[in-house]
Amino acid sequence: MAQKQKIPKPIRHPSGQARVRIRGRDFYCGKWGTPEADARYEQLIKEHVLDQFTRVTAKSVTSILAAYWPYCKRRYSRGKGPLGGAVCYRPTIRLLSGRRQHFGDRPGSFGHADHSRPRR
Repeated sequence: MAQKQKIPKPIRHPSGQARVRIRGRDFYCGKWGTPEADARYEQLIKEHVLDQFTRVTAKSVTSILAAYWPYCKRRYSRGKGPLGGAVCYRPTIRLLSGRRQHFGDRPGSFGHADHSRPRR
């Protein structure tokens, strides 16, 4: 499992600028202690966190299902024959993976739903 990365903190550069290092690259945010430097730092951190999130979660439905079947075989076949309880999941996986025209390589949308707008 991937380790959680810490959010980088700004430091005061000898030139008097606020500097933050993200993935080995230095970004200068402006004069240390000013609201402009704080705003630039916040913007950089938001972009960094969003970039990390999209890199981790951008998987297609098909690729998630392809990884789920071996997991089912390992998890649900303990002492119950070659496939055991995993056979209960096979029809659903086949149904979803056979619907490539609907899902294909679109990223899977997992997590919290956006309930700010009413559904129609």
